[in-house]
Amino acid sequence: MKNTKIPSQINDICEELRKFINGYANDSTTLDERRQIIDKKINTEIDSVMKETAEKVAPKMDLTPYIEKRAKAQQIEIGRLKEMITRYSNEIIKQTDNFNSRIDEEKKKFKNIANDLAIHYYEQCQTANSSHDNQMLELDDELYELKNSFDSKLSDEKEKVVIEKKLLKKVYQSFQKDYDTMKTELEGELNEVNSQINEIEYEIKSNYGDAQKQIEELRKKIEDKCKEGDEELNSIEDENKALQAEIDKIKNENEPIIQELTEKIEKAEIEYEEKLSEQLKSNQPKFESELQSISEKFGSVEEELINKLELLRKSRSGTSESLQAELVRLKSEVNSSDSRIAKQLKIARARLDAKVHAKDTELKQFRSDQLRFIETTRHAYQNELSRVKNENENQLVIFEQNLMKAAANSQQHRNNRNIGRMKVKEPQNGNEKGAPAPSPRRPKATAATRPPMVEEMDINNGNIVDSLSSQFEERESEAIKCLNDLMASKKKAENDIKINKSKACAQINELEKAIQISRDELNELKEKLVSEGKDQNEMKNEHNSEEENENENHEKLKNRVSEREEELIYNIEQQKLAIQQLKEEKDRLRVDVSKRKALQSLQIKLRQDIQEIEEKIKEVSSHVTEEIEEADLELARSFKQEQKATADQIQEASVKLERAIKNLLEAKAEAEEISMKDRQKWSELRSGIADSTLTICKKLNNTRPTSSSPTLRNNGPKSILPPLKKEK
Repeated sequence: MKNTKIPSQINDICEELRKFINGYANDSTTLDERRQIIDKKINTEIDSVMKETAEKVAPKMDLTPYIEKRAKAQQIEIGRLKEMITRYSNEIIKQTDNFNSRIDEEKKKFKNIANDLAIHYYEQCQTANSSHDNQMLELDDELYELKNSFDSKLSDEKEKVVIEKKLLKKVYQSFQKDYDTMKTELEGELNEVNSQINEIEYEIKSNYGDAQKQIEELRKKIEDKCKEGDEELNSIEDENKALQAEIDKIKNENEPIIQELTEKIEKAEIEYEEKLSEQLKSNQPKFESELQSISEKFGSVEEELINKLELLRKSRSGTSESLQAELVRLKSEVNSSDSRIAKQLKIARARLDAKVHAKDTELKQFRSDQLRFIETTRHAYQNELSRVKNENENQLVIFEQNLMKAAANSQQHRNNRNIGRMKVKEPQNGNEKGAPAPSPRRPKATAATRPPMVEEMDINNGNIVDSLSSQFEERESEAIKCLNDLMASKKKAENDIKINKSKACAQINELEKAIQISRDELNELKEKLVSEGKDQNEMKNEHNSEEENENENHEKLKNRVSEREEELIYNIEQQKLAIQQLKEEKDRLRVDVSKRKALQSLQIKLRQDIQEIEEKIKEVSSHVTEEIEEADLELARSFKQEQKATADQIQEASVKLERAIKNLLEAKAEAEEISMKDRQKWSELRSGIADSTLTICKKLNNTRPTSSSPTLRNNGPKSILPPLKKEK
């Protein structure tokens, strides 16, 4: 009965272990609690089993050949178990190596695919951006052309419609007036006719009595006249309609002709102006040479006053022409400078608008790219974390299963060993009761030889349990560390993503603010330029008014000079006539000797008159020269003032242009710096994400169970039985 209790107890223990394993697999408690419960149960069971085996094995035992066979069989089973353990450990090592190699290969493939996708995506983005920019520029040009053509067509059509409406109104008003006049005339005629009819009826009644026939005839005549009037009105209306249709036809037919004629007239005017300007430019040196030759010819005139006057006139005309030429040149320079400034401003505005548009597109593209990148990285990290979590869970499940298998195998091995031990005990009891006596060749073992074997078995069992529990604890702690690292890395990645999102949003807001500020500055510059254009127009108007005043003053001076010249010429002619008369009188008086005194007195008077005339001529010439010099000084002053004003305007415009260009360059540099900073931040973020992923992968590679087989191999059960000795 005692021998049958031990296997039943072992079976009960095995069933309890199976139930415990199933409960452990289905239990939801933590690993620490499970480990504590398992340790307690294993310790209690091992203590109970060891106590029972110690109680049963404590009595004396005699070694027999059956025991030797049993020990050999146990050694064979132990060797087989060792081989199985080594085979399983080798298979585990191979599987882990294959698993690691596959993971490395898949990582390399994934990295290559990711790099290829990134390069392809970057190329596609660049091509898409370039094509989009080109399309936008083409669309802007087309829109601008369409807008201009549409506005011009609208204005032309509006003008046509307005002109047609005006013509129709005029025609309608004329017809209305004609109709009103005709109506009044016809009404007056009707009244007159009615009065005449009444008079005739009265006369007929008074003279002839009742004359119904005459009345009927008169009525018929009146009706005929009314019908004729209505027919005339209808015919007039039809004629008016036909005339209106003819007017419309003529208008429609003549509109393209009128347009062609206007275009031809404009072209002819432009060509005529160009030809005139070309002829003036080509003939200007000829005119100057002719003027010089004329001035040289008139320099050889006898009378000094006429020569001086002519020289003064020519010098005045030359100075006025030179001043006019200089004014024209200055005007052309100012106009050219204005056109250049306008062109430069247009170019600068176009460039700035293009740059702003490009920056807007870059910001939009950058924002979309960053959002896509963040989403893709977030999904990739989530997938990676879920995959790693699943792999770790699967590895933990496999590891727990292997541990449970190892524990079950060790328990089974221990149970088999206990069963063998109990079987060894059964033949000893049989020998005590009625078995044949042992052979004298085998020496009997004393009671002192067995307790060391029990102690060795207890030590080996304790070592196995401790090694398994330590391995289980190590693996469990490693798994917990891996899970904690994964959770920490996941939280860190999420926090980094949130921080980077907030930073990106802040940077985008800053960029939008900077763009808004630059747009406001551009609007201010545009307003300033518009105001400057208005100021320039006002200056031009003032300049034109000053030119008109100068022309008027110049004409007045010319008129004054011409009047003085005419007066001088008239005085000279009168003096010539007086001299001629005096000569004639002299000739007449030569005959009379008695009149010499009178002649002498006349000569004296003539000389005095000549001196007075010469003095007057000198005074007039000096006065004229003074006036001409004053006019020249005034013109020179006005010219200098205008030159200074134009130079100041040009300098102000150049300074404003330089300021605008500097502002544009500063805005460009700021935008480039902001974009470079954003790119650097995003590159740092990407490198940080890549570093975090690499650290996570390295931790996962380091935490995989690759060193479990040697411990199992080294901690295998040793041989419990001592070596047998044969008698000689």
